Amino acid sequence: MNKLALAAVPVAAATAVGLALTGGAADAGHPAARYHTVSGHLIESSSWGWPTGYVSLDDDYSVAGKKIASDVTTCRGSSPTATTAACEAAIAFKGGLVVVGWTATTKPGPIRATVLGGTGTYRHVRGFAVIREGDNSGDGPSTADWTMRIAY
Repeated sequence: MNKLALAAVPVAAATAVGLALTGGAADAGHPAARYHTVSGHLIESSSWGWPTGYVSLDDDYSVAGKKIASDVTTCRGSSPTATTAACEAAIAFKGGLVVVGWTATTKPGPIRATVLGGTGTYRHVRGFAVIREGDNSGDGPSTADWTMRIAY
């Protein structure tokens, strides 16, 4: 099983890669909200694993190759044979952190993560992220593409 089967990062996640901050319309429940789409490509720089979990330190880049964030992701399963794991990622952008959480499974396909909170500019953040794991079958670093749809 590849490392990200239980620990696909967020924000660790997505169909478009690159950094795009685009304002959107407010919704009825939050009339002052501005929605933004943020996308990136994650490349693992360090990782540690054990039978029931995984920690990964990652750098996040725009499609143009510019570093836009760093993140740390943790996933914890209930046993070495668990097919699900509770995962969280803290993504450090200029201006603050965005924290996301999800339940990882061994099933293929995109992962949907919930934005749990943030700091600084993102202290009132809410939204979701979609994570698409890269081809992590080789010996190189794990990768993923991600997109977040957030309001703050």
